Amino acid sequence: MSLQGSASVAFGEKQTGTGRQSRPALENDQTRTSASRLRPPPDLTPGPLKCAKFVSVDGWSLFSGEAMRRRDFITLVGGTAAGWSVTARAQQRAAPVVGFLADGTPEGFAPRLAAVKRGLHETGFTEGQNVAIEPRWARRNYELLPSLADDLVRRKVSVIVTAGSEKVTRVAKDATTTIPIVATAAGDPVKRGLVASINHPGGNLTVVSLFTSSSNALIAKRVELLHEVVPKVTTLGWLVDTNILDYDDEQHDLQSAAEAFGLKLAVARVDGHSDLELAVASLVRDGSGALIETGPIVYDNRARVVAAAARASVPMLYEWRTFVDEGGLMSYGSDVNAVYRQAGIRWPCP
Repeated sequence: MSLQGSASVAFGEKQTGTGRQSRPALENDQTRTSASRLRPPPDLTPGPLKCAKFVSVDGWSLFSGEAMRRRDFITLVGGTAAGWSVTARAQQRAAPVVGFLADGTPEGFAPRLAAVKRGLHETGFTEGQNVAIEPRWARRNYELLPSLADDLVRRKVSVIVTAGSEKVTRVAKDATTTIPIVATAAGDPVKRGLVASINHPGGNLTVVSLFTSSSNALIAKRVELLHEVVPKVTTLGWLVDTNILDYDDEQHDLQSAAEAFGLKLAVARVDGHSDLELAVASLVRDGSGALIETGPIVYDNRARVVAAAARASVPMLYEWRTFVDEGGLMSYGSDVNAVYRQAGIRWPCP
């Protein structure tokens, strides 16, 4: 089964040398990716339930998997279910535990965790009532991820939801082959080696993917939009997280897109210890008249990046609308909160 959706463009406040000028947020209702364009939450009434093994929020949305009865679903997230009454049985057994493994900080990733909770709530699981959530935060210290994942495995959580870079998902996969994992992936999960195939992914991993047609399907469109906003710019600056595993592929795609519009590409790579403000300033100093960003570190520190671009009076296009909601100029991409909501409602087949 396939459903089609697409990315949306959002505009925030226009950045100028003296401050920001209000600009209404724009969206095309015909193309906006939203929860209403995706498969609705599963119905927890008796009967067969399709269980997704692969979900895409941007581009073609693909679903596969075997039918799973409601009893099997409840068994997965809450232990053995002896009947159809979710409420009654939830009172008689310990609440299921959802592990949330993230490479960022609680402050930076708060919107993503909140979106997962919304997805859980839509399927009948409310934190503090019939489900518990155990977050684990690496706080950009990637060396901590294996121990955090192992801790969730020892805790015997019902499922692990991963958030952040692809490294988080790979660490979770290394930690367990039995606990179901629901992961978000910015690319083709088959090409990235996360699953064997779309129709038969195998293993314990369910993927919610941001793109499908290629690992960096929206890069060319982002460059095109920036070129339309500032057509006289000759150099495009890229602020990029060193921890993205598809850096080489993304740089190649971005370089090609920039050259198509006669632009040079300047690159500033950052990690968890970098001074993001200095990185933005270095791109501007190197002649970048427009900026683009990539990676969880940038997202986790979006307020600092948005402020740095505003101070430099340089237009910057962001991957996620969350940046625009917090003062950024414009974004083009999937609704990342809708993606994590899907992670909350997509449970793998046992």
